[in-house]
Amino acid sequence: MAFRIVQELLNNAVKHAKANSILVNLNWNSNKLLIEVQDDGIGFTLNDKIRNGVGWWNIIHRSKMIDAAIEVKQNHQQGSAIELTVPLSS
Repeated sequence: MAFRIVQELLNNAVKHAKANSILVNLNWNSNKLLIEVQDDGIGFTLNDKIRNGVGWWNIIHRSKMIDAAIEVKQNHQQGSAIELTVPLSS
């Protein structure tokens, strides 16, 4: 599920944000996996149009399936960063 979420975030960065570069960071420890997808695109506002879109719905639905938290860090003119925190079983 985490892979599919990242895949959708990458697709959004290319298709909608018109990003020139995308950075994916992975960090983990014994109890969580942190994935951050950053781009240098045009940025976005998390409005009703985006929230009601199929892509965003898939991201939210998949994150709920794996008990992951999503945090959107927006910079409306200088790209965006989305953080996915996935709890890991011990």
